[in-house]
Amino acid sequence: MHAIDLETIKVHRGKRLAEACAQAFVVACIKKGASPYWDCMDSNQASIAVAEKLGFKKARGYAGYDFPLV
Repeated sequence: MHAIDLETIKVHRGKRLAEACAQAFVVACIKKGASPYWDCMDSNQASIAVAEKLGFKKARGYAGYDFPLV
């Protein structure tokens, strides 16, 4: 299983670059017999939109916690 982690810098957002990159990654994973895995926060609507365009479906949710480092 391979997780997808993408970030598009602001000046290039809206150009569907993340979608193209993620699609190439998914194809490469499948060709190598690996399972692509998408993980993002529920608040990251842009990431969810890209995932859904590529056919990913939400399988489960989980709680995450953060805390300040001293």
